Amino acid sequence: SVALGVNKRMGYIPLEFILGFFVNAVVKRWTDAFHNMGYLEDQAMLVGNVIRGDDDESRMMRRTIVRYLCLSQVLVFRDISILVRKRFPSYESIVKAGLMLESEKCKLRSYKHFENDADYGRNWAPINWAFALVIKSRQRGKIVADIWAGKLCDEIRKFKNCLQILCNYDWVPIPLAYPQFVILAVYAYFAICLLSRQFAILDGKNTCMCMVDDAYDDLPELKRDQFWCCEKIEPLYAKDAADIKINPLIGSAVRTSVNKKTVVSPNGEEMISRREFAQIQSASASAATTPV
Repeated sequence: SVALGVNKRMGYIPLEFILGFFVNAVVKRWTDAFHNMGYLEDQAMLVGNVIRGDDDESRMMRRTIVRYLCLSQVLVFRDISILVRKRFPSYESIVKAGLMLESEKCKLRSYKHFENDADYGRNWAPINWAFALVIKSRQRGKIVADIWAGKLCDEIRKFKNCLQILCNYDWVPIPLAYPQFVILAVYAYFAICLLSRQFAILDGKNTCMCMVDDAYDDLPELKRDQFWCCEKIEPLYAKDAADIKINPLIGSAVRTSVNKKTVVSPNGEEMISRREFAQIQSASASAATTPV
């Protein structure tokens, strides 16, 4: 009778409700992190089409802005990912990989707010440099209109916000009390089942002051990157990370073999309309049914 009475009251523990919220929180964090990885294609296409000019300075500005965005992404990822930290264990390794120049490393370390590589907020500096280069490009007439300069700044800001979301999730995990409560509720639920069913915020002030004061109009000297004359850029790795298996970003159907039943013409794959295909199928069916 005790077991039956307890079994009738098992609904008092809303296990599905508790687990539903917990799973939703975990999945949302994962999907948000995936959506905010910071892909640079949109920004790179806009930079390549908005900043006009065939001279070395224009080309250098385009390459440097994109490289600054990559550098900011690396600075964020090496703070939140062990694999990226192994690939770029120090600022010197980033310089050797070609994502940062020696002068830029010195400039990054010259801001008095920072004392070592592990300090908070270093990823904002390359973004700030990219903004300054956009403004300089507009002042020198390499961007034809203010609206395009504003659009480019908006895209850079959007990229920075994506990286900031990743930092926020890394800094502020799910409150520890919530997983503990869920674990306790699940354990209690199944413990009762054994009986009942046996018969049945951050200090950002200094960083902000550094942005608007020390880093105001303080750009590294515009120089050619180490891949300037390279036709093909091969990414570099630290020795500890060189043997880590990588999964390239390719489509799931790229390596799928296709059975080609039609004869390929010398100019490539034969292309026909659906009407022509229906006529061929009809002719083949007629030939198969015609008596010899």
